[in-house]
Amino acid sequence: MYSDQHHIEKIRESLIKGNASVMVGAGFSLNATHLSKSKGSFLTWSQLIDKMKCKLYFDEEARKYAPTDPLKLAAEFEFEFGREALDKFLKESLPDNNYTPAQLHKMLLSLPWVDIFTTNYDTLIEKTREFIYDRNYSLVQTVSDIPNSIRPRIVKLHGSFPSHRPFIFTEEDYRTYPNKFSPFINLVQQSIMENTLCLIGFSGDDPNFKNWIGWVRDNLGDYASSIYFCGFLTESQKRSLESIKIRVIDFGKLFTDEKRTNNYKNALQWFFLELMKPEFRTPYYWPEPNRNNPLSSWSISQEVKEKLSFNEDKPTKYNSFDYYDWQKGLFSTESIINIAKIWEEDRSYYPQWVVAPRKARNFIWNDFHFDLIQSIVNSKTTFSFKQFLFILHEILWRLEVALLSLSNPRFNLLLPVIEEIVDKFGNCIGDYEKIKKLYKVENKDIDVIEQQCIRLCFSLVNYYREQLNNERVYELLELYEPLINKDEELQAESYYNQCLIELNNFNYPKVFEILNNWTVNYNIPYWQVRRASILIALREISEAENILITSLNEIRRRNVEGNDIELLSQESWILRILNALKKERTYKNIYNNIEKENYLKTIHCDANQIYEEIVTAIDGSLIKQPKQLNKSFDPGTEIISFSFNNQYEVDNKNALQLIRMMENTGHRFKINNTIFDKERVIIACEFILPTNFMLALITAIQLENKDFIKSLLSREIIATLEEDTVCGLFTKIYNSLIYLNNLRINHQLNLFEDKRFSILLEILSRLTIKLSREKLDDCLSLGIDIFMSVSNHSNDSHLFDTELNNLFKRTIYALDDEDILNRLKDLLNLPVAANSHIIDPFYYLDRKEFKKNQHYKETISSLGIIIETNVYRLIEDLKMTKDINTETLLRLITLDNLSTMSNTQKVQIGNLLLGKNNIDNTVFYFKSLISHFFQADSKFKESIEAGIKSLLERKFVDVFGEENGYRFSYSSSRVNLIERHLIELSQLLLGNSECINFTYFRNQFLSLIDGLEVWWTLNRDKLKSDSNNQFFIYFKRFLYKLLYVSSSDKQIIERIRIMLNDLETRGFYTVSLLPLISKREEIANTELTIIYFLHSNNKDQVFDALEAIKNWIDLYKDELIDTMPEKALDELIQKVFLRRLPYLEQSIKLLIEIINLHFYSLSSTQFEKVIEALKNIYDETEIKAPSDEHFVTWRKEEFLSLRAAATKLAHDLYVNLVRNNQSIPEILRVYQEESENNIIPDLRKQWN
Repeated sequence: MYSDQHHIEKIRESLIKGNASVMVGAGFSLNATHLSKSKGSFLTWSQLIDKMKCKLYFDEEARKYAPTDPLKLAAEFEFEFGREALDKFLKESLPDNNYTPAQLHKMLLSLPWVDIFTTNYDTLIEKTREFIYDRNYSLVQTVSDIPNSIRPRIVKLHGSFPSHRPFIFTEEDYRTYPNKFSPFINLVQQSIMENTLCLIGFSGDDPNFKNWIGWVRDNLGDYASSIYFCGFLTESQKRSLESIKIRVIDFGKLFTDEKRTNNYKNALQWFFLELMKPEFRTPYYWPEPNRNNPLSSWSISQEVKEKLSFNEDKPTKYNSFDYYDWQKGLFSTESIINIAKIWEEDRSYYPQWVVAPRKARNFIWNDFHFDLIQSIVNSKTTFSFKQFLFILHEILWRLEVALLSLSNPRFNLLLPVIEEIVDKFGNCIGDYEKIKKLYKVENKDIDVIEQQCIRLCFSLVNYYREQLNNERVYELLELYEPLINKDEELQAESYYNQCLIELNNFNYPKVFEILNNWTVNYNIPYWQVRRASILIALREISEAENILITSLNEIRRRNVEGNDIELLSQESWILRILNALKKERTYKNIYNNIEKENYLKTIHCDANQIYEEIVTAIDGSLIKQPKQLNKSFDPGTEIISFSFNNQYEVDNKNALQLIRMMENTGHRFKINNTIFDKERVIIACEFILPTNFMLALITAIQLENKDFIKSLLSREIIATLEEDTVCGLFTKIYNSLIYLNNLRINHQLNLFEDKRFSILLEILSRLTIKLSREKLDDCLSLGIDIFMSVSNHSNDSHLFDTELNNLFKRTIYALDDEDILNRLKDLLNLPVAANSHIIDPFYYLDRKEFKKNQHYKETISSLGIIIETNVYRLIEDLKMTKDINTETLLRLITLDNLSTMSNTQKVQIGNLLLGKNNIDNTVFYFKSLISHFFQADSKFKESIEAGIKSLLERKFVDVFGEENGYRFSYSSSRVNLIERHLIELSQLLLGNSECINFTYFRNQFLSLIDGLEVWWTLNRDKLKSDSNNQFFIYFKRFLYKLLYVSSSDKQIIERIRIMLNDLETRGFYTVSLLPLISKREEIANTELTIIYFLHSNNKDQVFDALEAIKNWIDLYKDELIDTMPEKALDELIQKVFLRRLPYLEQSIKLLIEIINLHFYSLSSTQFEKVIEALKNIYDETEIKAPSDEHFVTWRKEEFLSLRAAATKLAHDLYVNLVRNNQSIPEILRVYQEESENNIIPDLRKQWN
C-alpha cells in the first residue's frame, strides 16, 4: 500500500464533507493542450529566468553572474523597461490563447472543492468551467469581486490575463502584496482555518509557494488546518516542509523518475482518481449506491491504473432495458418481478429526503419508459394479486420520490388498473375472510396488502386533487377511512390533501374547518410544517411561524448525532420557509456557519440547492418579447403589453415536479408578499396546460399574476372549455367572492397584500361568456352588492375597481335584452357612483341597442315612477354642483337612450349644463351633448362654438407630447380623445348642422395645423417607422379627420399633403390617406397601390390598405369622391375567400360594411366566393375542447373572433337575401342555428 495513502483518505473525507480547498501553481498549466507550436509555449520558471536574462544582459558572460531569483530579475526588468513592458513580456512568455484546458483541468474542477486558488495568470482554469455541468464555480479576479462571490469559487490571486492587473511578479509586488491585497490574504487564511488545503502545480522552490506559505504561517501559526503539498520533492525539501507542519504527498514514491515524460501528468491523474474513489453504499448516491467508477469517465493510462487502490470492476449498473426481450418486444413476467425487487431494495436504502436530488429523480424518470409501463399493464393477468399489487406499489412509491404523478401522460395507462384495485379492495376493508377468499392470500399477507393499497389510494387522491375532482377525492378518503384512522401520518396526509383541494376550490371557510379537525401532533413534525403552509396560504402568518419554529426545535432535538439525512433535509426546508417568511436570514443555518452548508449540498439536504435544481430545470425558455399589440379580452378592443413566451421545450415532467415540490415541502409560491420564481412557474403552467388546464389555472392564481391569468383565460380558451368545467369553476369562485367580500366589508381583508379578491373578480368576469342566464344573474347581483358596499364609504375600491367594472361590463354584454330589462329596477335603484374609480354600471347599458318590442315598452312603462324619481334626483344633483358631474351626466345620457325622458326634461338639463363652469372642457363630445340635451337653435350655438374653439386652439403638444422631445402619448387619454372629437366634428360640419359650419372655425383649424407642423419638425427625426405602431395609427387617423373636416379648403389640404410626403419618405405608410388627397388623374394608381398593400405579408401594409378602402367608401358615401374602388373590393373578397392573414377578421368586418351599403351589391361571382369562404371558416374555426392526446400549443387565439365575424357576415347576408326574396344558402342556416343556440355571446348576439 502507498505509504501516503492515509493523507489522501483525509483529503477525500474533507471533500465529501465539503471542507477542502486547493491552491494551483504554474506547473499545473503545463498539462494543458498546446494548440500551435509556432505561436509559442508556456515557459517554466527556469526558462522564464533565462529569457529575462537575455533581455537584460547582452553579454553572455554577464548572464552567468546575474541574479537567479526570478523576482529580483523581474524588478530589474521593470526598472530597465517599465511596467508595461514587463506585463507584455509575461503575456508573450505565457501565450494563454495558444492553450486550451486538457483532461487534468476537467478532473480538477469536477472534484467538490470549496475554493480553487491559483497564482497563475492564464485563464485555463476558468475556461474549464464550461465543461463542468454539476458544479457552478464563481470567478473572483479582483478584490471587488469577493463580497458578491458564492462558493465554490475560482480565485485569481496574482492577476489574470489579459487585463486584470497588476500581475504579481516583482520583489516589490510581493513585499507590498499583504497590504495592497489584504482581502486576498484574509480570504486564503479564512479558508485554511476552516478547510483542508492541497497545493498542486508547485515546485519546492517556487517563489509563489514560498511567499504564500510564509504569509499564511506568519498570521495563522498553529491555527491552520491540514495543508498538503502534492508533488515531487527532494528529501531536504520534504524535511523543510514537514518542519513547518505541511504534510507531503510524495508522487516520487510511485512515479520514481520525475523527469520522465508524462510522469507529473500521470501522478496528478492518479491523485485525482484516488480522491474520486467510489464507495459501495453511500446514502446520498441513491438510487445508485455509487455503482459508477471514475475510471470509466476519464482516459487513463495503464501505468496509472496499476497504481490505484481500486480497480475497474464495478457492480452492474441497473438498467431496466437489460431485462427487455428484444425479440418479443416486451418485458416478461419474470423480468418485471425482478425489476420490482430491485426497486424494493432501492426503497430500503432511500435516505428519506424531503425532496430527492435531481440525479435521483432523473434516474427514476428515465427508468419508467413507456414500454415498461405498457408491459406491466398488459401482463396484469399473468401475475398473482400479491405480485401485481407489489409491482404497482413500488412504481407509485418511485413516482412520489421523483415528484411525478399519474397526471403525467406517460403513466395514464396505470390509472384504470389502480382504480379497479383501490375501489375493489376498499369495499373489502375489515372483512378479512372476504379478502382472503377474493385475493387468495393468507392472514399474514393482509397487513402488507392494506399498507400497499392505502398508498395506491393516496396516489389516486393526488391525481384527482390535481384534476379538481372534489367528489372523487372525498369518496376515496371516506372509503379508506378505517385504515387511515389507524395511523397518525396517514391521518395527517388525509387532512393535508383535503386542505389543498379546498384551497384550490377557494373554499376558505372549509379549510379553516379542516384545520380545526386536524390535531396538532409534533410526533410527526414535518406534517406540521405542511399544516403551517396551509396557514400561510390563509394569511395566518403568526400561527404558521410558531408551528414552524416548534417543528424545527423538535427535529433538531432528535438529530443527536447531527448527521441524520432525513432530519437534516427537513431542517433545511423549514429554515428556507422561515427565512422566506421573514424576508431575511433571521433563522441561522444548521451549523451556524455558512461554510458548513457545503456539507448539506454534498449529502443533498440543502433545500436551497434542491429548490434551485428544480426551478432552473425550467430555464432556457424565458424570452421577454418586445412591446406588442395584443387582443384584449373584450371584443373590439386591443391592448399593448409585454408577453413572456417559450423558446425551448421544457417537458411536462419538469413542470409537474416544480408544483409537486411545493406541495411536498410545504413551500408556498407566495409567502407574505414575496412570489418565488414567478416567470419559471408561469412557464411550468404553460407546459401542463395541454394535460391539466385546471392545475395550471390554480397555480397561476396562487402566484397572483394577473397578466398570466388573463392570457390563460382568454376569450378563446374559455370558449373551448367544457360547460361543466366552467360551471364548476364559477361556483367555487362565486362562493369565495361572497366570503371575501364579507371579510372586506368587515375590514378583515388586507387588499394591499391579498390579491385574491381582485383576481377572482377578474376571473368571474371572464367566465361570463360561457355562463347560463341564471349564473349571469348571480354575477350581476354580486356586482351590485359589491357596488353598494363601495358606495357606503369604502376606501379600498381602487384596488379592485377595474375588475368590478369588468364584471358589470361583461355581464351586461353577455345578458340578453330581456334579462337586463328584468333587472332594470335594481340598476335604477343604484346610487350614482360617488367613487371616481368605479364606473356607474348604467354606463354599460348605453352600449346596448335594445329592441323596442312589446316587452321593452311594458318594462319601461312599469318602471315609470322609479324612472321619474331617478331623473328628478339626477337633475337635482346637477343643480347642486358648479361643475358637470361625469357620473350624473352618464346616467342621464343612458336614461335618454332608453327613451325614458321627456323633451321638457332634456331642455331643462341642457339649460343646467350651459351654466356649468367646465362645459367648454367637458369630456363629453359635442355631438353627444347636442343629440341628447341641446336643441339645434341659436340658444345653444354660442356654447357649442366656444367648446369647439377651445378644443381646436389647444396647443398641439398638449395632445401629442412634449415639445422638443420624442416622448409622446399614444393612449386614449389624449390622442384618441382628440381623434374622437374630430370624428364628431366631421359629422357636425359635414352634416350641414344649423348651428355649426367649417368656415366659422377655419382660423382655429389653421392654428391647429400650425402647431402640428411645429411639433412634426421638432420630432420627426426621432421617430422610427418600426416603433410606436399604435401611435401612428392614431396619428394617421387624426390627419385623415383633419383632411376630412377641411376637405373643401385647398390650402389646408396642401399643407397636410406636404407632411404626408415627408412621412412617406421616412418609411411610414400613408396609403390610408391617399383616397382623400389623390387628384382625379391619380385615382387609378391609388387603387393599384391599395391592392398591392392588401396582398402584402407585412401586417402594417395590410392594415393601411384596409383603412384606405374604408376611407374610400366613406368618402363615396359623403359624395367627396365619385368612384368606388371596384378592383380593390374584388381583391378584398378574394382575400376573405382565401382566408389570408394578417387581418382576416378586420377584412371580414370591412366586407360586412360593404354588403350593407344600399348602393352596392355583390356580383354573383363575389357572392359565391363569400359563401365558400363562410363554409371554410366554419370548418376551420370550430370551437371545441383541447385534446389531451398531443403535446401541442392548442390556443388558437383568432378562432372565436373569426367565428364571430363570420357569423355576423352570414347574418347580414341572410337579412339582405330575405329582404330581396332570394334563396338562402344552407351554410347561412347552419350559422343561424349555431348562433341562436350558442351560450357564447360573441356568437349568440350576431343573429339578433
